[in-house]
Amino acid sequence: MIGRLLGNRYRLLERIGDGGMAAVYRAEDTLLERKVAVKILKAQLVADEEFLRCFRREARAAASLSHPNIVNVYDVGEEDDLHYIVMEFVEGRTLKDRIREHGRLSPGAATYVAVQIARALEHAHAAGLVHRDIKPHNILLSGDGRVKVTDFGIARITTGTTVTYGGEAIVGSVTYFSPEQARGEPATAASDLYSLGVVLYEMLAGRPPFTGEGPFGVALKHLHEVPPPLHKVAPEVPRELEAIVEQALEKDPERRPRSATEMRRSLEAIARKLPQVRPGGEDDFPTLVPSALRDRDKGVEGVARRKPPAGGTRRRRRLRALTVWLLVLGLVAGAGYWGFRRFLEWWVVPEVIVPNVVGISLVEAERRLEAFRLAGRVVGEQYHEEAPPGHVLRQRPEAGVFVREGRVIELWISKGRELVEEVPNVVGLPIREARVVLLQAGLTVGQELSVHSEEIPADHVVSQRPAAGTRGLIRGTPVYLEVSLGREPVSFALPNFVGEPLETVRQRLRELELVEGAIIEEEGTGTPGTVLGQNPSPGTVVGTGTVVDLVVLKVPDYPVKQVVVSINVPAEGPARRDVKVVVVDRGGQRTRTVYQQEGVAAGSRLRTLVDYEGDRATVRILLDGRVVSEYDVY
Repeated sequence: MIGRLLGNRYRLLERIGDGGMAAVYRAEDTLLERKVAVKILKAQLVADEEFLRCFRREARAAASLSHPNIVNVYDVGEEDDLHYIVMEFVEGRTLKDRIREHGRLSPGAATYVAVQIARALEHAHAAGLVHRDIKPHNILLSGDGRVKVTDFGIARITTGTTVTYGGEAIVGSVTYFSPEQARGEPATAASDLYSLGVVLYEMLAGRPPFTGEGPFGVALKHLHEVPPPLHKVAPEVPRELEAIVEQALEKDPERRPRSATEMRRSLEAIARKLPQVRPGGEDDFPTLVPSALRDRDKGVEGVARRKPPAGGTRRRRRLRALTVWLLVLGLVAGAGYWGFRRFLEWWVVPEVIVPNVVGISLVEAERRLEAFRLAGRVVGEQYHEEAPPGHVLRQRPEAGVFVREGRVIELWISKGRELVEEVPNVVGLPIREARVVLLQAGLTVGQELSVHSEEIPADHVVSQRPAAGTRGLIRGTPVYLEVSLGREPVSFALPNFVGEPLETVRQRLRELELVEGAIIEEEGTGTPGTVLGQNPSPGTVVGTGTVVDLVVLKVPDYPVKQVVVSINVPAEGPARRDVKVVVVDRGGQRTRTVYQQEGVAAGSRLRTLVDYEGDRATVRILLDGRVVSEYDVY
């Protein structure tokens, strides 16, 4: 391949690298006479249409980006089954080579690199692109100190689908990918921030946060383990920088920085307090001395070694006086500068970004705020159905806002689920009243079970669960009740009530604890009010509380009339006589006494008004119990 001319323009000069999908060559653009990098898809993958789509997408995705921290894509082409991309050639080495050769970077240099990576991701995410494979191998350090992100080979449009090959998803390098990628879920912008957190951790510690036996073991650590604290691996790392790394490495994407912009701002706020260096040699600090300073030092040496001329005493005195004045002016200027700096430090308080502390314990929240030189203060507590007690529910100001150092962040803390003080006693209460009492206590009524009870009346509570006096229940817990149906019914054969008067039957029903049902009247002959039939029928086995319906002989409606009855007591015979008047009415079905008086004097004449029912009645007059007169009235 060396020396081959692609597209009649790009001459391959040297193979400089290999990736999972392609080989990279240093080449010359013969048209523009400049160095370029050419990435050629490996031959064994050309036959796979899925990989070809991935390769073409890399070109389209990368070509749509134009940013100082992203490697530019110049061209894309195909020739004789060779699929290639022409990219900007960066003079330098990868961040992985830098760490492998010289170990960990200083906090200033690591922050410098991380800020530029964040700027690249900020630009890509704004264009809807997720890199999905942020790692030191894909971070190029140019000779002038610029950081460039390369290899968007497995980047994808955030609304697209995951590229697969051989049945397995291409999800980046296991050492640097996020927990959601380890679970096989689609990568998001938050996944890139997690990978950036891993890279930043490796720059500061000299090694990745998770290592293990094979990719599967490392993936499990991403899912379940917390990396070793940075301050134990690299004590010189500022606590607030460590806090940013910890936030980026949160397992839950919602608790990471909300965007690459937020993470960049946090890093820039810390970078202002660190030496501004670029990742150069072993110690990352430049060792060049300004030429003006070197010339000045040489001039002083010349004066010290030159032999004074004859008669130069006056000149030496003037030079000495000038030196003294210069020293005095230098001291005054230095004191003024020191005072001015102290004044600025006192009046101009640096700004820091507010971290997200919602969802973590109060102790952890205070520790994270302290790392950002902020303070936390609990201003409220409230019950919460999901958040454990002592965890932060909300904060003010919210995360991502820039505030002055020392600002107090107001915190609202969870009290956990609300508990009921005590379960009230509702046994013996009517069920309606029991429901109200439980609801007022903050509980709910669970299933109601009906049972018979010898002591508790019907529709009253027999028992409850949990028992009265129980403490520590969560508000809204259901209380299960047993409700009385009254005494359990006793079984017996129903007597025969046919032929008995209605009032007698009613008394029998009360004695047997039966319930009188419907009374149905039927016309017929016989004594009115007599029971003609019953339901259930006689002999049916019933229990107490059974309803019994009765059929009763109907009393006909008779017209009511009145008649004057005259009574003559004979003069002869006993001096005193007993007088009685009897009326037979209702068609001869009823006989009744309508007038009665004892000791009536002989010879007396009596008149009385009597009423009768029916069209016709018989009036009988009795003296001393004997009928002395009988006649019909109409």
